[in-house]
Order: sequence, then C-alpha cells, then structure tokens
Amino acid sequence: MAKDKSSLYLPGKRSPAWQKIKRVRESEFVVGGYSFGGTRKEMFSGLLLGLYDDRQRLVYTEQLQQVMSEDNDSQKQRRAEDRIGQR
Repeated sequence: MAKDKSSLYLPGKRSPAWQKIKRVRESEFVVGGYSFGGTRKEMFSGLLLGLYDDRQRLVYTEQLQQVMSEDNDSQKQRRAEDRIGQR
C-alpha cells in the first residue's frame, strides 16, 4: 500500500490518496543452450538460461524444461527456424 503522507485513514471509505501497488520483478535471460530429454521424437526438452554478472560474464541460472516434440510442437519449431534464418 502507498498513501499520501497528509491523508487520513477513514474506516470503511476508499480514497485516491491510498493506492495498492503491485511489485513486478522482471529479468532478461540469455538462452545459453538447450538439453535433450532422451527420446528420438523430442527436438529438445529444456533451455539453459543465464544472466550476465557485473564483469559481463554469462552465469548459468537455471534450466527451463518443457518437452518439445515433433507431434505437438512442429509449428513452434518451424517458427523458431524461420526466426533463426532471418538473423
């Protein structure tokens, strides 16, 4: 909650001087690689994510896992390949 310093609390009343503020945390990660899940149908099973540290070194942070297979994600693969080809 945030409020104007000079505003008063009025029980049961709403005032524009009192406002809810949601804190949103965001980060931009770098995809440093990918991992395979082990089955032949999977394109990949996870993305290896990292962030740059104070000395501009890429530091591994986590693995984001979601199985990508030919059966359910061929459109995603084509879009990814199209984007890569455009660079």
